[in-house]
Order: sequence, then structure tokens, then C-alpha cells
Amino acid sequence: MGASNSVYAAHENELTGIWHQYIQDERYNLLDLQCLMAVSRDVRNLGRGVLNARVGSVLGRFVPENDDIGLIQHMLREHRSYIGGSAAFSVVVPEFFEDLPPRNLNLFVPFDCCEAWRSFFAARGYILSKHRLDSTPIWAMDSFWVCIRPGLPGPVTLSVSVDTVAMSSARILVWPFSHGG
Repeated sequence: MGASNSVYAAHENELTGIWHQYIQDERYNLLDLQCLMAVSRDVRNLGRGVLNARVGSVLGRFVPENDDIGLIQHMLREHRSYIGGSAAFSVVVPEFFEDLPPRNLNLFVPFDCCEAWRSFFAARGYILSKHRLDSTPIWAMDSFWVCIRPGLPGPVTLSVSVDTVAMSSARILVWPFSHGG
């Protein structure tokens, strides 16, 4: 038993490298990636890295500065916010979006964190406009901000939640893949 453990330990870096190459090269959907991530802790960490890279790639279409991509991923976690719409689905099923990338970035943000997000985009030169919703849609959103920056493929939309129940509904649908980590 000890000999097989030492053989594994001697080749652990090579095996991790093979898994890394395999996971990086293939465009697994979220379900397949989750199955692979159950193999071992190392593969789970590689899978998380793939998901982080996918989220970063989606964010990079709408936020061109590399430093801001990491900051947005941090803000998603810190401010209990989520990516939604086609941007989120491009993380879940990337092969479906290879020829048709998302044209906008939808962020679901709690009411108490809206100002932090609005300030973030305003400080980076985005033109912001607020829109009120007359009727209450399924997400129970109070309002939304459209953030546009010339030269980018589309707007960033901040959908502001009225309450925590609405954010819970969004979280159920988008939690596993849109938090950036």
C-alpha cells in the first residue's frame, strides 16, 4: 500500500498537468465539469480555475481593463451579486455561445449594494441612466441602471432587487457559476 502511494506521489504533478490540459482544452458544460471536479481535490481546484476563467472572459467583453475583471469578481462575492442572462449561460454551456457571444452583461444586485456598483462603473467612464419599473416583474426588481461605455459590444445592466427574496430567486438560478469563485 505504501509503495503505491509513493508511486502516485512521484507522478502527482504529471497527473495534475494531464487533468489541467484536458479540462482547459475541452469546453465542458457545467454538469460535466462538476462531475469531473468530483474526481479529486486537485481536479476540483482545476475546475474552479476553469469557471473563474470563463467568468473572467465574459466580464472582459464588457470591462476591458484586466484589473477591473478581478475587482468585479471580488465585488460579486462581496456584494452578494450575480451574473444573469446570456452571459451566465455562456459560462454554463460555452459551446452554445461560441458563435454568438453575449451582447450585454446583466448583474443582479441587492438594493443596499447598488451604490457601490453604480460608483464602480461611473468611475470608469460608463454613462449611467436609471430606469424605474412600473410593474413588478418576476424578479421583483425595483429599478435598473444601464451602464454604457463607447467601444464595447453592449451595455452592462444593473438590476436592483427590491428585497432579499428576489435575490434568493436569482441566486437559486445562477449561484453555481456566476460568483467568480
